Amino acid sequence: MPGDLFWISGIEGFIMTLSAPFFAATFIFMGQFVAREYPKVGVWVTILGMIGICPLCVISGFRLFATVFVEHGIDPNIIWKAFNAESNYFLPFLILQLGTFASFILAGITILRMRNSPKWAGILVVLSIPILVTGQFFLFHTEIFWPLATGCWALGLVRLFLHSKKFKDNS
Repeated sequence: MPGDLFWISGIEGFIMTLSAPFFAATFIFMGQFVAREYPKVGVWVTILGMIGICPLCVISGFRLFATVFVEHGIDPNIIWKAFNAESNYFLPFLILQLGTFASFILAGITILRMRNSPKWAGILVVLSIPILVTGQFFLFHTEIFWPLATGCWALGLVRLFLHSKKFKDNS
C-alpha cells in the first residue's frame, strides 16, 4: 500500500478476513490441549482467546477496508491518520487485544510445563507475541516480523495438533 499504509498488504487483509472464523477454533483447541493437565488454565486460555478475537477481526476488516478505500481514491495518509489518532475510544480495543497476547503466552508457558508435550511448540507460541509486537506495534521491519510471528503460530499449532492426534490415537 502507498504512503503511511506501507505496512498493510491487501492480500494479507483478504486472507486474514477469510481466516477470522478459525481464530475461535485456534483458542478452543489451545485451551483443550492445555486443559488435559491444567483444567483451570485451559479455561483461561480459551476465555482470553475469545476476548482477543474481537480485535483480531477488527484488524482483519481494517486491512481489507483500507485496501478498498485506497483503490477508490481515498488518500492512504488520511486513513492512517484516523487509525492512528489518539482517542479514548481505542482503549477497549487495547484491553481486548491484551486478551490475545495473554492467551498465547499463558498457553505457551503451560505447554512448556506439561509433562508430555512438544516443548518447542510452547516456545514458538510464546515467542510469537514479542515478535508480533516488534513488527506490528513498533512498525519495525513489519514485512519480516509479521510473517515470522504468523509462522511461529502456524508451526507451534500444527505441532500441537499432530501431538494431540498422536495422544488421542494412543488412548
